This record gives sequence, structure tokens and C-alpha cells, in this order.
Amino acid sequence: ISQKLRVNARVELPPLARAKVAMLMSGRVKKVHVNPGSIVKKGDDLATIESLELESLQVNLLNAKEELTLLETRARLQNDLFKKEAIPGSVHRATLVKSQNKRAEFEIIKRKLVGWGLTSKQIQSVLDSEKTVSVITVKSPLNGVVEHISAQPGQLVQSTDHLFDIVDLSTVYLVGEILEA
Repeated sequence: ISQKLRVNARVELPPLARAKVAMLMSGRVKKVHVNPGSIVKKGDDLATIESLELESLQVNLLNAKEELTLLETRARLQNDLFKKEAIPGSVHRATLVKSQNKRAEFEIIKRKLVGWGLTSKQIQSVLDSEKTVSVITVKSPLNGVVEHISAQPGQLVQSTDHLFDIVDLSTVYLVGEILEA
């Protein structure tokens, strides 16, 4: 560099270095695990939320599992009767279609629970024990620093509320404007 210039400049973050953390369901904040300025890693706990919506969806999952089991049993029994020509094929096909639709509903509910933050292990535990989980932990989506916290213990939050701002300061841009002479 042969010349020094004094210019006005600003520090900017890359577009993917900022995360606004929200919930996909409503609930009540039980505990906030971080403070503004806290350094977090991807996957660290930010807050614990208690949600009736979460419990309700798990009840729907358990009901879908039960209905699916009944439909699959009925389809197996009807298959034997159909082979013996004891029932019409249309009755058997209708049961198979209902079973397939219920299987799809069951899988959609499982995927929604994963999207809401439950792990596959937690979902399997709900299915095995038939006991729902009412609390979910909000995790940090990236490594960085907690810039802002909107969540407070006891606060009711909606799916549209943003709870935390996390910024990754490992890479920043220095943007200056230099006019040509």
C-alpha cells in the first residue's frame, strides 16, 4: 500500500451470521438459560418452553397410531376373507386406502414434531410409553453471541414471536466507501 486514506466505514455481518430464534408453537417460557452477551454453540439450550400445543400434537400422534393399528389389523383379516371370496374386493380396498391415509397422517404428525424440536428418540419414547412431553428446549441454531433476548420466564409466546437474536462474529465485513478521484 503506497497511500493511506481515511474513509468512513461500517462493520457488517455476512447474511447467514445472524439468527432470529422463534418457536413454531405457542407456549409459556419456563426458563431462559442465557443472558445477553453469552457465547453459545450450535445446539446449546437457550430457553425451556412449556406448550399445550406440543402435548396436543402428541395426543394426535398416539390416536393416529392406535387407529392405524386397528386399520392394519382389519386389513389383514379382510385379506383372508377376500381370498376366500367371503367379502367383496371393494370393502377390502376401502380398508387398505383408509390404512394408507392413516399411515400418511401418522408420518406427517411425526415430521411436524421433529420440526417443532422433538428428537426421533423422544418421539419413540412417547409412542412406547404413551406419555406426552410438555416441555421443549429452544436450541441455538448457530455458534455465536446472544445479542438480544425477548423471552422472559412466565411469558406467553406465540409462534410469531421472536425470542432471541444470535450473531456469529467469527467473520465480519468492513465496508467503506471510497470515491474515485
